[in-house]
Amino acid sequence: FRPGNMQHDDALSAALARCGIPYSSCVGLAVFDSQDARYRLHSGVHRRHGVLEMPVLTFQDWQLGGRRHLKTLTIAGTSFDETRLLLERAHEQGIPLVVLLTHPFEYVQRRDDSMRTARGNALHQDRLARLCRYLDGNRDRFLPTGMGEAGDAVQAALRAAPDERNVLLHGSGWRSVRRLAEQAVYDRYGSWALARQGAPA
Repeated sequence: FRPGNMQHDDALSAALARCGIPYSSCVGLAVFDSQDARYRLHSGVHRRHGVLEMPVLTFQDWQLGGRRHLKTLTIAGTSFDETRLLLERAHEQGIPLVVLLTHPFEYVQRRDDSMRTARGNALHQDRLARLCRYLDGNRDRFLPTGMGEAGDAVQAALRAAPDERNVLLHGSGWRSVRRLAEQAVYDRYGSWALARQGAPA
């Protein structure tokens, strides 16, 4: 189960338990923070009311002085280099599960929700393709899977060795800056291309 906009609280977990839903991925701290310390989950797997919560990975991408910036792992908001670095660090830390969030609409650019004027989002498509190639080439360390299968596997592993660590992974500041610049340039180019595409002949 995943709620809209990652909106969650303790009552939701209790309701999922009453409905017999075994797995949830409700938490993505950079998207929504319920301010409940029990749900300030960055990574890993955690039981809440008997439901196995598998949060979308939230990491620190930069820090300036005492101010740190958290980001939730998505295709649209994270470069391939950042994602690869996080996967490597998750593997080093023994984090059993990394959840990445994406949506179909992130792979197109559009002028409005009608989709009458749209084009492929080559930047996001390339990120996904590179990630898939990377995972396929590293199956000795990473097993790409859906949430249900992942939940079954982690559930069995937790019975043998309970592990509810909540590790905050750190990304790379310069990779973050490069991603922001890349995204800004591509978004501007996409807006220009869509405007040309939608202009009357």
